[in-house]
Amino acid sequence: MAADLILIASPTQHEGDRVAHAMAQNGTYAFVYAVTIEAGVQVAQNLQPELVITALPGRDGLALCERLRGLPDTRTTRVMLVIDRQFLSEARTVGASSVLVQPASALLVAHEARQTLERIERRALWVADRRTVFRGGRRLTDAGVG
Repeated sequence: MAADLILIASPTQHEGDRVAHAMAQNGTYAFVYAVTIEAGVQVAQNLQPELVITALPGRDGLALCERLRGLPDTRTTRVMLVIDRQFLSEARTVGASSVLVQPASALLVAHEARQTLERIERRALWVADRRTVFRGGRRLTDAGVG
């Protein structure tokens, strides 16, 4: 069985190592690290990881998620945000696959990452869905159909 590749974007490699160590106890994973937005985007484009865990400070995690969603190569990559509570409402709009609020232990991050990898993504929240985009006229749901 091949190992899932996970990109951990955190301000220091020590924080990324704590998450990697917690995850390694529950499965077979390969890890790569990034400490800036630009490095995270470059690694994600080149290696195509199955999951990106971003614990960058401030709005940097949100910015990384937005950049990944804006690129065709990384649009479908699963992104898990570990952010401060004040950015929670913004995290819902950038298209993250899952969100954890700081402070989160490495074990909690590892558990949520595993759940995110196992979860079946039914549709992409960052791509407009024909059922939610209003194009004029009446929607089928407005008419009581569907």
